[in-house]
Amino acid sequence: MPAPDLALVKSWCRIDGTEFDGQLPTMVTAATAMASHETGIDYLTEEMPEAVQQWCAAVVSHWLSNPGSEAAPSPFMARLLDPHRTY
Repeated sequence: MPAPDLALVKSWCRIDGTEFDGQLPTMVTAATAMASHETGIDYLTEEMPEAVQQWCAAVVSHWLSNPGSEAAPSPFMARLLDPHRTY
């Protein structure tokens, strides 16, 4: 699968209802683009490993938990992509 599905993202964000269903796909696309930029792999078209899907879901969760904040995700999160970098 090229990007994490909505169910995975909702579980990371601890969302049970449909309140954010309109926003989440856009946020997943943005997180997928970030993962593509960080790894050098086009995850919008290529198969995305489960670890990268989890990373994307965690990034979306961070964004929802910190709206309007310039706080960056934990440096540990960036290290999760290291095994998937192509450069």
